[in-house]
Amino acid sequence: NWIEEANTPDDIIKRSKKKFVLGGHKAYSIAKLIKEVEVILISSLPAEKVRKLFFIPMENISQAIEYVQDKYGKNFQAYILPSGNTVLPQIE
Repeated sequence: NWIEEANTPDDIIKRSKKKFVLGGHKAYSIAKLIKEVEVILISSLPAEKVRKLFFIPMENISQAIEYVQDKYGKNFQAYILPSGNTVLPQIE
């Protein structure tokens, strides 16, 4: 258990960055999110693994912006979340 093994909150954050594990609560949140919006993931993960997570893989921010502009036009709205694995967006 990450919380029981941690001495400080920073220990948990550091562990999350070193060894990310997708738990049930995160999988649930992702599933709810992707039913509402497209999620583009810029990551070093293999593209096939990203697709398995139901995300759209991109190599860099320029490629992602071009994809969104082509699909939605130049006046698109998007959220960019650097270090997105530490953020839990909520749609209201």
